[in-house]
Amino acid sequence: MEKGFPVIRSTNTPARYAVVSLTIIFFVFALYPEWRDFTLLWTDSIIYSHGFLVTASIGYLLLRKREAIRTLTVAPSVPALCLLTALTGVFLIVRFADIQVLRLLLAPMLILAWGTAIFGFAFTRIVAPPLLLILFATPIWGDISPLLQKITVWVNQGLLDVFDIPAVIQDFYILIPDGTFHVADGCSGVRYLMIGLFLASLSGLLFYNNVYRSVLLFVIAGFLSMLANWIRVFGIIYAGHHSQMQTSLVTDHEVFGWIIFVCVMLLPFFLISRKLEPPLRQTVAVCAQPSQNAISNKAAAWLVLPTLLIALIPAVTIVQSNPQSPEQQNWSPELPDSSSAWRGPIRFAEFWEPSFKNPDIDLSGIYVSPELNRIQLQVIGYRNQTQGKELIYYENRLYDNGDWREASSTVQSAQLAGSDMRPRFRETVLEDRRGDDTLVVWSWYELGSYRDISEFNVKIMGGLKKLLGDGRAVMWALASECSPQQQPGCQQPRDNLRQFLETVPLGSASDGN
Repeated sequence: MEKGFPVIRSTNTPARYAVVSLTIIFFVFALYPEWRDFTLLWTDSIIYSHGFLVTASIGYLLLRKREAIRTLTVAPSVPALCLLTALTGVFLIVRFADIQVLRLLLAPMLILAWGTAIFGFAFTRIVAPPLLLILFATPIWGDISPLLQKITVWVNQGLLDVFDIPAVIQDFYILIPDGTFHVADGCSGVRYLMIGLFLASLSGLLFYNNVYRSVLLFVIAGFLSMLANWIRVFGIIYAGHHSQMQTSLVTDHEVFGWIIFVCVMLLPFFLISRKLEPPLRQTVAVCAQPSQNAISNKAAAWLVLPTLLIALIPAVTIVQSNPQSPEQQNWSPELPDSSSAWRGPIRFAEFWEPSFKNPDIDLSGIYVSPELNRIQLQVIGYRNQTQGKELIYYENRLYDNGDWREASSTVQSAQLAGSDMRPRFRETVLEDRRGDDTLVVWSWYELGSYRDISEFNVKIMGGLKKLLGDGRAVMWALASECSPQQQPGCQQPRDNLRQFLETVPLGSASDGN
């Protein structure tokens, strides 16, 4: 047993259950937005619908370990407390930035850091293996989907060669004489992989007490899961080829996929896992005598301090969720007035329009040079960013997908009027889907005096500034038309954009009142 403060254990079973119940209620309240998002993810997403099974498995495993949990003593860990402090700060920033993946990933880490800070690494050894199963139902797996798609296409290309089915591969498209198959995200096999690895980890925790056997079963489950997906995809292509694309499998293959998964992965997996199970050994139960010692003042302090750090999360969230301050309510960036080199802004003459959800500020104007070169300036802002009403959002686009497509994206820089600064801008070249029109767009984000072109940096900085009480954010964008005579290269529009930035003071997002 680890050295520590007197055992925190009571012979009063109802009191012990009351403490456990209060701890669960505390974490449900403190991390409620994260548990809500987990539930919505598992309910709305087919890929992550196994999350409810994962949760039930975690509860069952922790219930099996209840005696070990009951014998934990207060054994403070200063490194774990430092880690918990850092995680709490990062978590608050991530929550206010509303980066869902990181919020859901950090939630179980906070629980582990809290318990380790109080009970030492014995808590980690007991609680971490079951609790970390939640990672198999956390939306961190989408990033490997493109890699799995490439592997699936490569394997099926080999299978098509073996079965003498002529095919042409174009990225994630497999073209056969009878039709075209797209290996989309759902065909990557990431769902099968998550479930297979989860079952292997669960089996290891339930039946094995051997790291080697658990790792071996983990690897086997991963391979069998991917093999099932490869066979599933090839079966659909094979059936489409021999039926001249008339089989229903081409459009509806969900049930077919699970049949393949059961036959190729689950049945062999259970047989192999039984073979890998160690022989049964007789065990002698040792009953620890409950301690009657009272909790010392020092032990109580180490119970309270980590708990206060966790309690800081909902407290700050509630305080910073108050209505907008007068400064935010009155904040209104403006388009610059005409200069000697550029006349404007001319309203309602726009040749391009970004697509942003629910902005508080949406300003647009055309500026014309003496040479009749046109520049469109777009300003889109939010006075207080909230979920679904924020600058960096998956539905926000610099252009309307129905009208334009992105031809290229690079980074440019230019001198600003009245300043020694030479900031960077994100250059996006857009091509009109309905004709030959081309635009060169320079864009950047501002959060008060902070300027950047990285969406990730702006998301994190936005969370930090909102945590400090300022949720304002704005995107600036300049667009110049590229005529057919100026292609290829579109250098003249870039010169127009640089000239505009060098001669027209734009100010910053924090200037508007």
